[in-house]
Amino acid sequence: MFNNIIQYFQTLEQHPFQRFAFLVGGLLFFWIIEGAIPLLPMQYKKSKIKHAGVNFAFTVIHLLIHTFLAVVIIILSDWCLHHQFGLVYWLHAGVGLIIIVSFLVLDFFGGWLVHITEHKVPLLWRFHVIHHADNNVDVTTGLRHHPVESVVRGVFFLWAYL
Repeated sequence: MFNNIIQYFQTLEQHPFQRFAFLVGGLLFFWIIEGAIPLLPMQYKKSKIKHAGVNFAFTVIHLLIHTFLAVVIIILSDWCLHHQFGLVYWLHAGVGLIIIVSFLVLDFFGGWLVHITEHKVPLLWRFHVIHHADNNVDVTTGLRHHPVESVVRGVFFLWAYL
């Protein structure tokens, strides 16, 4: 049973619609939970649906940009594999170390470093502020990114491979 679950998730990259269903299903699940058991009362300017619609529109643009970047990442990953390039190969890492190194490096570049840079660089802040300008923070707020910010985040993520 456990091996079947691992096998399923190891091949999930071959099933983009199932991955999309996980993403949308998870967001919808938490969005419904927030509506049923709100932490704070929300006061939407128009409605919860319209608020989520705006954030979802930003998400669709973000996903389109990152779909293109994903192709670049796959090509780069294949190049690293073929040339035995990167920390994983240099450290002769096992599965456990690969997971730890990958998590730390990708979280640093794709999460913390890009986020702090967007807060500190005035030009990047102008794009990032859209995320912080959401008047009603809910599960959809995490999806609210300007398209330029999506590209910047993708560049930082790619930087993790260098």
